Amino acid sequence: MNRLIASGLIFTLGAIAPTHLSAAIAQQAPAASAATARGQAIEGVAVLVNDAVISYSDVRNRARLILLSLGAQPDEETLREAQQRAIESLIEEQIQIQEFKELVKDGEITDEEIDRDLEAIARQNGVTLQAFIADLESRGISAQTMRQQVKADISWSNIVRGRFARQVRVSELRINEMMERLTGSLGKPQYRLAEIFLYAPDAESRNNARGRAETLQRQIEQGAQFERVAQQFSAAPSASAGGDLGWLTPADMRPEVLKAVETSSAPAFLPPIETEGGVYLYALLGKRAPASPLEARLNLRQISARTDDAAARLSALRAASKTCEAAGIAAKDADLTSVDLDDVALADMSEAFQTALLPLRPGESTEPLDIAGGKAVLYVCSRKQGGEEMPSREQIRSRLFDNELTMLADRYLRDLKREATIIRR
Repeated sequence: MNRLIASGLIFTLGAIAPTHLSAAIAQQAPAASAATARGQAIEGVAVLVNDAVISYSDVRNRARLILLSLGAQPDEETLREAQQRAIESLIEEQIQIQEFKELVKDGEITDEEIDRDLEAIARQNGVTLQAFIADLESRGISAQTMRQQVKADISWSNIVRGRFARQVRVSELRINEMMERLTGSLGKPQYRLAEIFLYAPDAESRNNARGRAETLQRQIEQGAQFERVAQQFSAAPSASAGGDLGWLTPADMRPEVLKAVETSSAPAFLPPIETEGGVYLYALLGKRAPASPLEARLNLRQISARTDDAAARLSALRAASKTCEAAGIAAKDADLTSVDLDDVALADMSEAFQTALLPLRPGESTEPLDIAGGKAVLYVCSRKQGGEEMPSREQIRSRLFDNELTMLADRYLRDLKREATIIRR
């Protein structure tokens, strides 16, 4: 699934007056003249990327699309920011498509692939593809704008998966560390944050990023939705999720961010925070007090035996079965009794069971415990704390894999962009 679909890209149709944007771009563009690029007439060249043309028409269409997704009427500074973001996006997409053609000599992104992803985006907006395209075109946005964006996204996804997927290894140690951190966070205050990151690796670009952050902050304060701004402008891996970082503990945050959230009431929009890598905007979406570990609710699988060698048989099962599903299958094969115990309150269990289950994470199991007439082990299938379900090992593995893949892809794109010949008119 590509990035545009994963982001849940939503458009507020009718929010932007196209003439405003046309005027803003026209002020900075030379008078349109007849020009030809690779056999195609264009109104004027905005950027050349390794001899490939990005026209002012391309920039206008993309900027309108960006503004449309924000869902708020922009001011002049936001128009300029959208234009700049449009130019950078088009440059990156041109580089992505060129790299795909270079690496996949006979490869071609078909119209069917593009249509399939466009249909998914249309469904997210609650309309058919035909209605979605018609609405865009009624706002002065060419259908080709969306098709080009989707084509670049598919091309890049194919490159990244083919080039880096086999390099990413998520070790059991990393998963254990993440699960331990999540378990350790249960007794601490938590803060739900969303972020927008403007990449600015040096002092000069940081000054520019600071001004951009203030423009975006003002636009959000005037009604633009934070998650849509993050999807369009953030350089962080969280951009596809609208910047949502989930629930964080104090240990997960920079000291300056922690200081700001501790003195703010949710919901709140925090002032821009500068770092060596760029500028962050944060939204504090919620706060919650430390939860008692005994408030946990568990879905368990109990495997029991009532024979003289019960403890040995259950220990052998634990050694061979590391998940609830595997334990259930193994129990049948070993003629053991398997019972599911759903939505059990830890506080309602005996002290011995509480002690055994308290430190366990999803997928882990107790030592053999005494029950009436025999022994039993309990597997934790899932665990909810304060209404939040702890992720499973596979969910954590997938999250770590995606984060690592995104970082490699971002680094790769920055390298390609640095090596490209880019001429801005």
